[in-house]
Amino acid sequence: MPTRPPIAPSVVCTDVDKTYEYFTEVLGFAGTGKWAGPDGSTMHAMVVMPTKFGDAHVMFGPAAALTSGAFGDAGAFGENVKNSPETLGNGVVLWFNVPDVDKYHAFVKTKGATIDEAPKDQFWGDRTMSVLAPDGYYLTFSSPIKGFATPPGMGERDSVGATQAKAPLTKKIKIPGLPAAKKKAASKKKR
Repeated sequence: MPTRPPIAPSVVCTDVDKTYEYFTEVLGFAGTGKWAGPDGSTMHAMVVMPTKFGDAHVMFGPAAALTSGAFGDAGAFGENVKNSPETLGNGVVLWFNVPDVDKYHAFVKTKGATIDEAPKDQFWGDRTMSVLAPDGYYLTFSSPIKGFATPPGMGERDSVGATQAKAPLTKKIKIPGLPAAKKKAASKKKR
């Protein structure tokens, strides 16, 4: 049985098929499938982008299903969702780490992606580029700048270029059914 990713954002869309096609045909994500609802229209779809940090999963679902009862009794969530073509994607940025943002930019540009920002070096040590997806979702793709010296106070770069905060876990949090977060033990060298 395949394992589930630790997080898989669910993007609400006006047209699941169109969004799925954009991610798979234009952005190069691998499609994992589409599933039809009781009326035969696509109710759920998912894509994945393998990265050096692990697989990035994104799910898609129709906005109308949230309030139509298609997901069962959604309760207050379904009653309070105000998704419409004017509000979808507002305030949402999906961030993906890729091996080479310039090569990825060249690839998606030839596929017709809606480029919002061409590759650009950022002050925190990443080179980023951004595209717009259907329904206004903002997608940023990033790679660490080789040889970047992290400014004081910004943490340290790990072996793959991600900035790591210096602050240790100060409190163990115990959530029923989940393993507790563990502090990293300082390694002692044997002489």
